[in-house]
Amino acid sequence: MVLSQFGAPSNVSGLNAIVIGSAVFETEQALRERRIRRIAIPIYHSGKLACDLAELQRLIHELLVFTLVEDIEVILKPTKMQPSRLEISGVRQTVPTICLFSGGTDSYSGILLAREVFSDLKGVFCAHADQSRIIHIVTTLQKRVLNKRRVEIIKVPVPRIEARGYAQLRGFLYLLAATAVAQELDSQRIVVTECGPTMYQPRFSPLDSITDLPPIISPGIMRLSPGLGFRTWSL
Repeated sequence: MVLSQFGAPSNVSGLNAIVIGSAVFETEQALRERRIRRIAIPIYHSGKLACDLAELQRLIHELLVFTLVEDIEVILKPTKMQPSRLEISGVRQTVPTICLFSGGTDSYSGILLAREVFSDLKGVFCAHADQSRIIHIVTTLQKRVLNKRRVEIIKVPVPRIEARGYAQLRGFLYLLAATAVAQELDSQRIVVTECGPTMYQPRFSPLDSITDLPPIISPGIMRLSPGLGFRTWSL
């Protein structure tokens, strides 16, 4: 499904963002069950590799060391797209603003407030394969409420989350999914309105330690973006 949604040559960088985000997320999940010494991640291209593999490997390795305290070797494998993935020429849709959406109360109110500020906006929902209940809730919200507010939700398929406890790098996956859609739609900005441990949660006391999206993962995403060939956008 990811290849069919992001497999066009014009958005191969978006496909690579989803692949990297999913690989990093699944690595954290797998570490709960076994030791991992190395991971191999495919990097797609349509004939000419347009990214610095060494720099991408270094950044992903740094993220894993800092967040998971694991020294895991990262191997990026160039993979050429099949000719059948070539896109049909046509007019590309442009949407200036992308807003992450999870279906929760904070996210629901956040996307409605964002819609008041940005007239042309689409939401991005990361649909975990084993989260059918929240997928149904998001579909219902789209039909009953968001359509009336002219807010479309784009569903991006992502790996199973399973019952393995809190995943620190879930926000990394979600934001990379948003960057993939932003690249596809030539967006100027990505809006993150959610709070809580997945995205943003302020310290409740001076001794609290926070490993949420803004202070740690966001700079990493911004540093990854040039290496993946993304256009300039604001967060």
